[in-house]
Amino acid sequence: GLRTAKVLIKTAGAILRSRRSIKNEAEAKEERKSLHGALCASILPSLVPTDLTLASSQLHAQFPTFPPFPLNKNDIKGVEELMSMLPKSDAKKMTKLKGDAGMKFSMIQFSVMSKIRHGLLALSDSPKDLLHALSTLASLVGVNFLLINHENLTTAELYGAMAEGGEWQRGVLAERIMSAANEDRAPTWIVLEGKMDQVKLQPLYSILDDNRKLFQENGSVVSLPKNANVVLISTPDEVAKWKPAAVSRVGVVHFIDHESGRCSVM
Repeated sequence: GLRTAKVLIKTAGAILRSRRSIKNEAEAKEERKSLHGALCASILPSLVPTDLTLASSQLHAQFPTFPPFPLNKNDIKGVEELMSMLPKSDAKKMTKLKGDAGMKFSMIQFSVMSKIRHGLLALSDSPKDLLHALSTLASLVGVNFLLINHENLTTAELYGAMAEGGEWQRGVLAERIMSAANEDRAPTWIVLEGKMDQVKLQPLYSILDDNRKLFQENGSVVSLPKNANVVLISTPDEVAKWKPAAVSRVGVVHFIDHESGRCSVM
């Protein structure tokens, strides 16, 4: 939809500006290369293996002179191209990742996506393991990790509500956002872990939009600072129940075992 098109254009522009040493006849090729990179970084990580193979072949048909997007951990050249989209300091830190090669591959995809979208959705059949892995990644690359396990919170506790005495009780999410704003502009992930139905999901729409604002029932507005990402952790089965309006607002990364096709981090 339009959100995806806007993300692609902004991402391609950012990639192009970072490479803006080209002139004249090379410029058109560089623009196509930037668009190719934007498509690879923002669209393909959201696909499951069967769709990923088809999408990659279509991309290669449109951009035959560019290297195909890395489909899995074994595509060394493709992974290097993906790493080049990260700041050099982050890319250097990512080389220190330990553990399964497939997990490292998904971590790189997630890191690149976090530079493209401020709203992220990480999918796995093992969300608890994924939570631990993302916490480890945040520590490695110097990102503040603010966790909200919202499954045991009511909507009022998460977003805020009026107390019996008429005073506004600020919600946990607003507290985390305000904390992120006070972190000396250090990169911050506000991570929401747990099942989220449509009632809980709806108030997030505005903060996942480009205005990055949480509108509260008392009329106040809490703005998500530029240094912060909102990260949702869920399972494919749960997200299958979401409305398209929710999914289109986030950058999706599947943590997939490419051999089995299952969403896993093991």
